[in-house]
Amino acid sequence: MSFDSERVKVLVVDDHTLFAQGTVALLSSEPRISVMGIAKDGMECTTVISKISIDIVLLDIKLPDANGTDLIDELKSTTRC
Repeated sequence: MSFDSERVKVLVVDDHTLFAQGTVALLSSEPRISVMGIAKDGMECTTVISKISIDIVLLDIKLPDANGTDLIDELKSTTRC
């Protein structure tokens, strides 16, 4: 991926809706960033990533259904990282 010519695709993963929406609003103000969505838990995160290409996952470490560090390992083993 060329960061000079393409938008960086970001997925925000956080179970706190207000924080996630604020983060999306902040990131969306940057023209080189495209927020692809918000996932509220680990399961939704893995589902989204299996369906669309994501460059960066902004991941909460404490999720209701997953430990964020374990989820990182899972994502690394199942995606093109």
